[in-house]
Amino acid sequence: MGALEEGGKAVGNVVDAMRSQPLAIALVLMNLGLLVYLYYYTSRITARTETTAQALFEANNKLYAQFGTIVKDANALAEKTIHCILPEDAVRLLQARPPAPVEAPARPQAPAPLSPERQSFPPKWLPLSGDEVEWPLPPESTPLPVPRPAEAQ
Repeated sequence: MGALEEGGKAVGNVVDAMRSQPLAIALVLMNLGLLVYLYYYTSRITARTETTAQALFEANNKLYAQFGTIVKDANALAEKTIHCILPEDAVRLLQARPPAPVEAPARPQAPAPLSPERQSFPPKWLPLSGDEVEWPLPPESTPLPVPRPAEAQ
């Protein structure tokens, strides 16, 4: 009985400590509530996942069954169509002239080489008009806009 008495004393000490600090009791109760909520939440998610997986497997089974019937119908249709072609038609089809081969489109011509005045290394700027323009332009020819002071109203 020594172990039970020691355990009882330890539990009594914990309860006394909890009485002196009610915030600790609230924290323990909140943790227990959170554990209960998480258990409920995960059990609901697990149940929903199981039903979703079961529905997916059933849908796949239905699709495979439908695909199997389509393949069987296609095979039966192929067998029926083989018997629909008469031997005379088959001979005419085999004796028919093959269609003319389709010609590939003509390859485009390569572009003409640049004239010597347009082809230079390092490249130079070509004039936009007949006059030769120096590049970069001198600062006088491209004035920057000057901000005007705001007029008082």
